[in-house]
Amino acid sequence: MEERKGLLDLLDELFSQTQVIMINGVKYALKKYDRTPGLLKWFIIKSASLPVTIYPFTFIPRERLERESVFLRELCRKLPVPRPILVDWGGIKLIREFIEGKKFVPGLEKDRYRDVAWAIRSIHDYGYALGDTKFQNFIISGNRIYVIDAEQAIKSRNRVHHAWDLFIFLVTTTIRLVTDNPFLDINVYTDIIKSIIDYYLAGDHELWEEMKIIYNRKIFSGLAGVLVPLPYNFRLLKILRGR
Repeated sequence: MEERKGLLDLLDELFSQTQVIMINGVKYALKKYDRTPGLLKWFIIKSASLPVTIYPFTFIPRERLERESVFLRELCRKLPVPRPILVDWGGIKLIREFIEGKKFVPGLEKDRYRDVAWAIRSIHDYGYALGDTKFQNFIISGNRIYVIDAEQAIKSRNRVHHAWDLFIFLVTTTIRLVTDNPFLDINVYTDIIKSIIDYYLAGDHELWEEMKIIYNRKIFSGLAGVLVPLPYNFRLLKILRGR
C-alpha cells in the first residue's frame, strides 16, 4: 500500500532541490542550491520575522552550499551523514553520497524516536546546529539514522540554536502525528514528546534547565500557536517549559 503523504511531505517535494543521478552505475545525490523553489522556501522563512530572530538563516545559494559542504566534510567520519563527493562553486551545486533507505516518519511508538534524538544531540555536541530539523531530513538506512539536509547548518554551541533544532523536530513531528491521527489522545501525545526530549537530553538535567529558560520566551509560544493545532500547541509549550 502506498504511504499517504501529508502536507509536510508535499511541501518538501515542492521545494526539493535534490535529484538522484547515476555515474558509472553508482547513485549520487545532486543538489542545486539556486533552484527557484528552494530559493523561494528560504526567502519565505528569511522574510518571516519570528524565526530569524532565533536562528541565522540564509537564502543566498552560495552560503547554503558552503554551510552544507563544510558540515558534511567535517562530520562524515564522525556521524551518519552523507560524504560530499564534489563541490561545484561556479554552478552552486553539490554531489554527495546517496543514502539508500527510507525517510523517517513519526509514529506512536516512542522507541522509534531514540536514534533521531541521538543524532540531533550528537550534532550539537560536535558544535553544530542544523536550523532545519524537520523529520523528513532524517533517513533510516539499515540500523542507522542519517541526516541528509544541512544547508542551514552552522558551527554553534549557542543553546538557543540547539533549542531551536529540537523545537522544529517536535513541531513537525506533532503536525505529522495529528495529521495521521486526528483524534490523537493528548496523554499519548504527551508521552511521545516527553520521550523525545528524554532521549535528546540523555540525563543531562543542567542542559534541560537551560533550555526551559529559552522555551519560556514569548517567541516560542507565538510559533507554536501558528504552527501547531489546538490543543497540542498548549501541551507542547507546557512540556517544554517544564510546567
